[in-house]
Amino acid sequence: MVKKQYMPCDDCRFRRATEKDPTSILAWFWEWHTKWCPGWKAYLKTLKEHGEQPPSMGSRRGIFPEED
Repeated sequence: MVKKQYMPCDDCRFRRATEKDPTSILAWFWEWHTKWCPGWKAYLKTLKEHGEQPPSMGSRRGIFPEED
């Protein structure tokens, strides 16, 4: 198995802030950003390839099934 490459999404300060306070304006912006960010989509693909669970926050559209 190939070692998972480092991606900035692992340590994103906006992601951490969103996880701490999901009702903030920054959280809203970050959630919106993950719907179109190519880096986020690549990050999710990498997680899926390595059998890891998706993050609790952020869009999973097209990679992982969306939760209702």
